[in-house]
Amino acid sequence: MLKDKKTEKKDKKRHLRHGLRIIGFILLTIFLYFWCIGILRTFVEYIHSNDSLMGLPKPFFYFIFSMGVSAFIIAIFEKKLSKHYLYCHELTHALVGLLTGSKISNLKVKEDRASVKVSKPNLIVILAPYIVSLHVVLALFLYGCVVIAVPDCNGYVHSFFTILIGICSAYHFVFTTKSLLQKQSDIERVGFFLSYLLIVTLNLAGLMTIFTCIDSLSFNSFISTSLAYTADTITKLWLYLF
Repeated sequence: MLKDKKTEKKDKKRHLRHGLRIIGFILLTIFLYFWCIGILRTFVEYIHSNDSLMGLPKPFFYFIFSMGVSAFIIAIFEKKLSKHYLYCHELTHALVGLLTGSKISNLKVKEDRASVKVSKPNLIVILAPYIVSLHVVLALFLYGCVVIAVPDCNGYVHSFFTILIGICSAYHFVFTTKSLLQKQSDIERVGFFLSYLLIVTLNLAGLMTIFTCIDSLSFNSFISTSLAYTADTITKLWLYLF
């Protein structure tokens, strides 16, 4: 009898946790979807800024131009760079795993495959390589160091790092796109819909964060504007439906 009561309590707790996970999944999905729209609307507003070159904001023009040219070149030499990407991919899993309190072991990289063992894999660790670019993070870190060391550095330094960050972003874009077009165990573990929604939304957020570093757009302004557009989109949809 006691065992039946204990089993019943365990079942109730398990069902409650399962129900809370489903609710959390639904709420997270809804928020990500509308925040993605909010970020896109913020991005369009940013593009219409006044300080422009060929109709585009100057840093954005340098960034997009370098990213486009680099993506074309990287795509040509993609096979030669694939092993380096595999190493960076698994290293990102490992570094994010360490930051979230996991133990890392058995980092292996071969010509066509790579792996690493993470003791406590979670959503962030699993999808990290598709969202975070180590090259972009390093380029932004170097740019920050230069700005701190030489506050009065001229516009050529700024343009150089803008182009460098564009090149690094192209590398991330090309190989992430290639990876997502193939069968990925990481994506299957999380689920296709949530994985792609997270990857698209957080990559857009990362892109806008880059612009807050290389242009006059502030990070607080980006967050507040994107969330305001998110709320506005939800409100308009609600009024349309009801």
